[in-house]
Amino acid sequence: MTAVIPPVGKTSVLIIGPVTPFRSSIATHLTALAEEFESIEDTEILVISFKSLYPSWLFPGKSDLNDERNTPNVTAVDYILSSFNPLTWLRAVRKAKHLNPDIVVVPLWSFYPAACLGWIANRCRRHGLKVTTIVHNLTDHEQSHLKSTLLHYQARASDNYLLHSEAAATSFSTDFPTNNFKVHPLPIGRGYPIQLNEQSIGIDHEYESDKPGTNLLFFGLIRAYKGLDIALQALALIKDQAITLTVAGEAWSSLDDIQALITKLEISHRVTLIPRYVSEEEASYLFRQCDLVLLPYRTIFSSGVLPLAYAFGKPAVVSDLAGLVEQIDHGYTGWAVPEYTPESFAKVIQDALMQANRDQTKSAIKQKALSLNWNTYANSILALNRNPARPNENGN
Repeated sequence: MTAVIPPVGKTSVLIIGPVTPFRSSIATHLTALAEEFESIEDTEILVISFKSLYPSWLFPGKSDLNDERNTPNVTAVDYILSSFNPLTWLRAVRKAKHLNPDIVVVPLWSFYPAACLGWIANRCRRHGLKVTTIVHNLTDHEQSHLKSTLLHYQARASDNYLLHSEAAATSFSTDFPTNNFKVHPLPIGRGYPIQLNEQSIGIDHEYESDKPGTNLLFFGLIRAYKGLDIALQALALIKDQAITLTVAGEAWSSLDDIQALITKLEISHRVTLIPRYVSEEEASYLFRQCDLVLLPYRTIFSSGVLPLAYAFGKPAVVSDLAGLVEQIDHGYTGWAVPEYTPESFAKVIQDALMQANRDQTKSAIKQKALSLNWNTYANSILALNRNPARPNENGN
């Protein structure tokens, strides 16, 4: 990448993190953010991304790259980083120092790249650059002292922070007392096509979510903390055989226990399991076909599934976790389950299905989706760096 020095008078933003063609939700998020910055007048966007993010032994899927996904639609992207090669970290710092941006933006989401991004952020600050960290996760869902240490190491290497819920901000402030943060919910999904040619994306008998009846959707990486077992047990308690569940996403570990549970509950005929990476086109199809999205999470810091549901006009049933509950309008855009039991989920799901197609529900979701836009999200980062929150502000 040839160095692009921003014209005088423009605010330059350097994003350091994965973008497409990496196919994680973080890469999709940073790509959308970079493209939004590109569209803002008097703002120059630069990106330093990874050429190697996860070693094969750590990544659960076949590949962390999507060969069909284009690079971001921005002027300058440099794929130079390797999370496990410190020499590339030094190269990224030198590049950042040369570019001399007004704002450096880095994501915090996983313990593995935290050493790399934390080291880079620290060195950028030593060179007088201002770092803003987008905090997706501060704790790993399978916690350990090492993971916590790495995540906290990166979190400390920042001047300002953007968080996605008041609950996340409260939790974050407990470990990192600071007023230099703002809260903005995750924006709605971007880059997911609304109109599809189903033949062009190879939709065939694997998908049964368009069969007659009512379809529930569990979407995203399949990990223990996301509570798929609870969703399956709740489905078994719902006697209406026309209510089915589609599970779409790569499995973080073996699905033997899930397969055994489906068999034990005798609901194989009501569950469509797609245990692999799902493209944006396929995801769009699944969200369009479903009636209700399920988020039966045991823990959460932030989730991109809920705003994605809103993007397709779909309501959700969520666990009673602060980070989820504050993102729904109960009884309109979603329903919170008061007790974390299959029985409670089954009851709320059935109640929600009776109201999911009301005009009031559709209108409320539309208004919620309009409020979760990328322009205000990007501008919150710009505003945070112009006017960091003061001690008497609540971060909004």
